[in-house]
Amino acid sequence: MYPALKSGDRLIVLKHCFLKCGDIVVSKISYPRGSEDEHVVVKRIGEIRFQNGRREYILIGDNTQASIDSRDPDFGAVDRQQIKGKAVIRMKG
Repeated sequence: MYPALKSGDRLIVLKHCFLKCGDIVVSKISYPRGSEDEHVVVKRIGEIRFQNGRREYILIGDNTQASIDSRDPDFGAVDRQQIKGKAVIRMKG
């Protein structure tokens, strides 16, 4: 899949909205998992799982060959609280 975003692009992000597979989201994660290092990432929701009554979001990068995303155990699935919003408009940089 070709990346949806390019360096310099800007996003309009909605904080409170319904999320579904295929949505591009902005998330704040600790990477590696459990570390103090927090990163803001832009990824696509690949899957939504229900574990122990909670939703977990599997985030996948469009550049699957080089992306660090939920396929990496140190990244893993994210909770809804870690997702800061859904990208709704892209402005080319």
